[in-house]
Amino acid sequence: MVAKRFLSLMLALTLIFAAVVLASCSKTSDSQTGGKTDTSGSSSSTGGSSEGAGSASGSGSDEKPVEIKYFGWNDEKSYLEPAIDAFNAQSSNIKVSYSFMVPDDYYVKVLTLLSSGNADFDVFSVNGIDKLNQYLQVGGLADLTPLIEKNNVDLSKYGPSMQTLKLNEKYYVLPYRSSSYAIFYNKDIFDNAGEPYPIDITWEEYAQIAKRLTSGSGDSKIWGGYIPDWLRAPIMTLQRGSNLLDDDLTPIIEWSEYLNRLYNIDMSHMSYAEMKLGKIDWIKIFESGKVAMLPNGEWTIAMLNADKEAGLHNINWDVAPLPVINKGDVVKSPGGVSTYMGVYSGSKNIEAAFELVESICGVQGEKILAEKGVLTAYVDDEIKEAFKKASGVTGTDALLNAETYPEAEPIPQMAAIYQAYEEEKELYLTGQQTIEEFAENFARKREEALKE
Repeated sequence: MVAKRFLSLMLALTLIFAAVVLASCSKTSDSQTGGKTDTSGSSSSTGGSSEGAGSASGSGSDEKPVEIKYFGWNDEKSYLEPAIDAFNAQSSNIKVSYSFMVPDDYYVKVLTLLSSGNADFDVFSVNGIDKLNQYLQVGGLADLTPLIEKNNVDLSKYGPSMQTLKLNEKYYVLPYRSSSYAIFYNKDIFDNAGEPYPIDITWEEYAQIAKRLTSGSGDSKIWGGYIPDWLRAPIMTLQRGSNLLDDDLTPIIEWSEYLNRLYNIDMSHMSYAEMKLGKIDWIKIFESGKVAMLPNGEWTIAMLNADKEAGLHNINWDVAPLPVINKGDVVKSPGGVSTYMGVYSGSKNIEAAFELVESICGVQGEKILAEKGVLTAYVDDEIKEAFKKASGVTGTDALLNAETYPEAEPIPQMAAIYQAYEEEKELYLTGQQTIEEFAENFARKREEALKE
């Protein structure tokens, strides 16, 4: 299968780094109580016992706590750290240490460790259904179905998209974040230009507004909009009810040509080439006050709030619904449960590890995440209100009320298909091929992927 060939290629490319990766992970583990800043965190002191903890490690007060390790990426540290600390504070017989690393390197490192069978973490985060499929293919995920059934976990709290996580009639993860997209906008730029806020607009109106708000040059440059080079979801395509598996490529061509208009014709957005070559930090450029509109996911709220608390920006921002294709259309967004926690299949403490997963992905952990501005996978009225209050802005209903649908289909070849799309899109948006060549090359690569 193409996905397997892709994994083999990935492993071959990273083979020369494997020893460094394993050693690095070991060093991170050794320093998890040493107060690292942006790559690791210290576990909190343990507190009173938590309900059900005895099933994993016994209830005798003289027994040594079971030690488990969590591994994730540091964009999530601001909210996962306090959630894990809260678990530690309530558990007398399980102690969790944790570490985080830069997201760009996280996937390769986890894939390498899982494939080697030498991962030194028990619980880890999974970003998206395609990564879930790849980690599953290398045998890195424990089947959580028996523990979900044993503990009577109410999966209905995660909504209908939870069914996309049922693979081979089993569940290997629980979700803790949901995804939904919107426009994050700088109110001061709109106010200074006398432009109405971008509420209930079409994609055509979005392009026109972005062009009007683009001004200046060099250090005084103001971009009307910013769509990051890494944002892979073909939003307009998905809004039309199509996806990357559709035989009719018209919707994906439409979205690609629209991006080309923003980047290279209207020049209202930083070009794809400039973003790639400059390795631009999307959140930093928005926080600098140089971007009017940022179509992006719900994770932007937590990041903006964390950076504001750290004194890194003071911009005046809010949230508006994602643009629609035609006036009067229902607002649709890529989304649903999007980020998950799984247990390493080689863990010696799978039941204890699952207790952490259940806590973070359940009402206790999700309330803490919501209070940090995270759109959670587990939903009830209290958590929803906590999210709205924590955002600090008025437009969060744009994220809560959008009609969401999966960004990727739950098939093993999806990672290879998205890779093909990203490769051909980049060649088109950087002027190295025509739109016709983009469509032809993507269709060919997709067909090759689906055949194997």
